[in-house]
Amino acid sequence: MKCKNKWKAAVMAAALLGNSALISGSGLLTARAAEIETPLGSYTEAEMLCFGDNVLEYWEIQGLVENYNPTYLKQLQIFNGNPDGSSGLSKTQLLQMAEEFRFEAKELKEEADERKESISEEAYQEYQDNIKTLKRFAKEKENAAEGTLMTKRALRVVRDQETMAVSAQMREYQTLSAQNEIVKKNLELAELSYASSERQHAIGMISGEALLAAQDSLAAAKASAEASASSLLNMKQTLIMALGWPYNGNPDIKPIPEPDLEKIKGYQPDADRELAVEASYAVADIRKKDKSEFNSTKDKLRQIEEKENEVRMQMEYLYKDVQQKTLSYQSAVEGWPVSDAKFAQAGRKFALGMISKAEYLAEEIAWMTAKANKEQAGFNLQAAMETYEWAVKGLIK
Repeated sequence: MKCKNKWKAAVMAAALLGNSALISGSGLLTARAAEIETPLGSYTEAEMLCFGDNVLEYWEIQGLVENYNPTYLKQLQIFNGNPDGSSGLSKTQLLQMAEEFRFEAKELKEEADERKESISEEAYQEYQDNIKTLKRFAKEKENAAEGTLMTKRALRVVRDQETMAVSAQMREYQTLSAQNEIVKKNLELAELSYASSERQHAIGMISGEALLAAQDSLAAAKASAEASASSLLNMKQTLIMALGWPYNGNPDIKPIPEPDLEKIKGYQPDADRELAVEASYAVADIRKKDKSEFNSTKDKLRQIEEKENEVRMQMEYLYKDVQQKTLSYQSAVEGWPVSDAKFAQAGRKFALGMISKAEYLAEEIAWMTAKANKEQAGFNLQAAMETYEWAVKGLIK
């Protein structure tokens, strides 16, 4: 794993630590900065150096999200109580607000106790509801100020969602890249076909209508090539900007590795299903709601149970999807040698003059299409595996 522009990552890592003295005279991190910790994860010096180079590899996505992704960094500002964040409040200000809410709740309780005998039951209950609301507001401000599990949870959700989204974007970029190569090869074939049609028309072998048809085919191929190149560029810009590069950046985007079939053997659907229920953010969201938001305690328990069962059903579907995508991928891999051998044979025939350049290009396009289909089957399986694994960690609808 080769990493370039190491000074960039060194400066970034030192900034995270808040101590520029950690950079040695050679521009590399000292031993004191061997491991960089973020609010959610920790990264070795070698990893940080790789995050800062001009190469994008699939394994780097989560680390790049934590260090460069605009959406995540905005949430991190809020977590840290940065006045530049969307809340506009510092930690001290949040704690002051919490104290005010609690003081107001205390005063309201004293007033309610004093007036209890002289007011209606409904009015007294209204006092109690307002007191609970004020206490809840105070707790929320305290959580935000102190960086409790609730705010770290929100930070983790954003990181994980962005990691999932960017991973999908990188797979889409690789798909579009393969398609773009096929489209360019189709354009090459169309240009060759048109040139041949021009020669044939010049000696009267084909009609003017046939030449116009070839011209139309060439124009369509050019339009497809332009549209394909534009789609690829747009996806590239979306991908790299999500990971810290400028829109006109040009990182070396490495191919996505083949899916790890051994990892699937380690899946334990029954145990994973219950882990997903326990970790589910959706279930937790219902659990943490105040009982006043439900018709009754029984209603809250019913909603929790329904959401838990939804997660279990979704996990069963996700595991079956992994199995299905595995079979499709294995079938594509097993069928690939046939396409590869056929193209190799076409290469030998072309070298011996047994087939024309157009015939050879047609075989090459078929080979490229088969390769793209095999890669797509791998991307589909990788997506299914990641969706399953994220669900086990709680990220499931």
